[in-house]
Amino acid sequence: MHNAHQKDPCTESGSASLLSFALAILSGAVLLFLVQPMIAKFILPWFGGSPAVWTTCMLFFQLVLFGGYLYGHAVQRYLHARGQAVLHLGLVVAALAVLPISASERWKPSGSSSPTAQILLLLLSSVGLPYFVLAATSPLVQAWFSHRHPTRSPYRLYALSNAGSIAALVGYPFLIEPNLDVRQQSWLWSAGFLVYATACGFCLASLWKLQNQAHRNPGQPPETGELIPGTPSHWQRFLWVFLPATASVVLLATTNQVCQNIAVVPFLWIVPLTLYLITFIIAFEYLRGYVRPVWATLAALAILAVLLYNQNLFRFGLKLQGTQELVLDLAAMFLACMVCHGELVRSRPAPERLTEFYLMLAAGGALGGVFVTLVAPRVFDSYREWPIGLLLSFGIAIIALTMALPRGGWGWIWRSAVLLPAAISLTWIVPSTSPPPNVVAQARNFYGITKVLELSPDDPVNHCRMLQHGSIRHGTQFLDPDRSWIPTDYYTQQTGVAQTIAQLSSKGPIRVGVIGLGIGTLAAYARPVDFYCFYEINPEVVRMANQYFTYLGQSAGQCETVLGDARLSLETESPRNFDLLVLDAFSSDAIPTHLLTREAFQIYARHLKPAGVIAAHITNKFLDLSPVVRAQADALKFGVREVIVQKNEQNHLPYTNWMILTTNQELLSQLPLETESSGLNLTKLPLWTDFHSNLFAILRWR
Repeated sequence: MHNAHQKDPCTESGSASLLSFALAILSGAVLLFLVQPMIAKFILPWFGGSPAVWTTCMLFFQLVLFGGYLYGHAVQRYLHARGQAVLHLGLVVAALAVLPISASERWKPSGSSSPTAQILLLLLSSVGLPYFVLAATSPLVQAWFSHRHPTRSPYRLYALSNAGSIAALVGYPFLIEPNLDVRQQSWLWSAGFLVYATACGFCLASLWKLQNQAHRNPGQPPETGELIPGTPSHWQRFLWVFLPATASVVLLATTNQVCQNIAVVPFLWIVPLTLYLITFIIAFEYLRGYVRPVWATLAALAILAVLLYNQNLFRFGLKLQGTQELVLDLAAMFLACMVCHGELVRSRPAPERLTEFYLMLAAGGALGGVFVTLVAPRVFDSYREWPIGLLLSFGIAIIALTMALPRGGWGWIWRSAVLLPAAISLTWIVPSTSPPPNVVAQARNFYGITKVLELSPDDPVNHCRMLQHGSIRHGTQFLDPDRSWIPTDYYTQQTGVAQTIAQLSSKGPIRVGVIGLGIGTLAAYARPVDFYCFYEINPEVVRMANQYFTYLGQSAGQCETVLGDARLSLETESPRNFDLLVLDAFSSDAIPTHLLTREAFQIYARHLKPAGVIAAHITNKFLDLSPVVRAQADALKFGVREVIVQKNEQNHLPYTNWMILTTNQELLSQLPLETESSGLNLTKLPLWTDFHSNLFAILRWR
């Protein structure tokens, strides 16, 4: 007779077992998402600070996540419990052997070709194995949990995993990035991996006690809510791929959009990803949290608002501020992902199909990443994947809304009330495939979208061309031959850089280095005795500057263009003995932080003559770079003067801010006195180095 007080082997030490499974899931998720901004921040300076660095990293993580889920599905299907324990423990030990994670400097780019493949190989060599082990954690541990505790729902662990992911993402920009450099972050992450390995060991020890078989046959079904039993249909499997793929496209394309228009900063990587994960938590943890008609309606309205605004239909006197536009874009992304994941969870299977479900989900995420990172830059000349993702989400939301409406009686009227306005809206929000008539040329590559615009064609005096990168202009030139030599925009004679050139030129021939070509406007100041060297990382900028503008071609001085990352080029060159080194890679909102670190300024100083000058262009809508540059000037013991030109529409002068750094006090005394502060009082801002910088601290919220 069975003893009522005898413990079931499956529930023996139940609390300790539950704790080990929870700790393995939680620590694995924290590490999985902590390493993403950490390693991306580490390698960002090597590849020009482009938003594509982050999306390429995301593609790698999605591909390895799919590989981890595929591994988890395979071992669950083909190995018994003890075989799984031995194999996975071996992988955990192998991952421990490659710690601490770091990126070798041998992976720094040496050419000007697209670095996508190089980034993927770099990540594979530096974090590939540990990330693969962590990627397999969620499906494997949940499957082990369902074997060990067959009466409990494993989907709660998935929600715990997402909660850990959010904790890592939120903690990075607010706690880790401001207080630890990347080397300290690497050691902290390695210590966390030891905690994960220990918890995983306890889970595997618990698994070892199970019968030597692939699956158990529990006497009581787990409490998993309303699940679809039996073998999934082809349509169901399609949804498991299509829905997460659409959400992945929306996530990555939105991240590209906001980073290009604001800054390539971990905070703006993390916010979209955090919102994306929150939709997973709502969908998987709170099964009744996805109220189909509510979420679908909100998603359709938000997506419609974003698409209409970006099609210039909401711009009748309405221009959103940067923060307002950011909130609108992120709200649409969140609601679009919420509908995709809400519909996904409605089709989730019973636990015996759990690893297959997660495998298909990961495959969809990876496909979305491949489309945004690899396909779209080669097929589109703009960020067209963003409206495509939103349009797909809009269709999903409309279909979900119509399916939630009553089917009998007056149901057809309700459906018509939804479908008819949606069809009419599509005729307004589907973006045109042809460029605007004033676009002369447009190209897209790893570094973003570059276009040449023609302005005021009916005004012979003011007829001009403008180079635009993202949403920021990089130079304008008059097409009238009598005015084509005139420096415009950020380089007029009133600006700090022009006044510095004038003072240096009065002493004789000068040698000028310029980091950031633009359209080559500064070449207009070169005399026959002068030498100007332009450093430019984006080959499309070089092509357009020579093909559509004439500053370089008609310059009186000797001009040279060096293609590649300026800092990496200067590192390998002998001292150039520049009288003036111009840092002009900051006028776009995507800031390459590696040009503003202590190590970078030491390189600049090595290429200057005694009493040479550094002129930094820090005009920016969203970032206050003044305290960063002042800290570097103090470290070099250089004097500094901030020269600001106020906006004057009548004289076609934009707001411009240049900072002049030099030991030449006579030159500084000839510049205008500073007339306004930079706006942020950050006198204690830590000196930026290659291992520690914090763009979040200098964001202007507007």
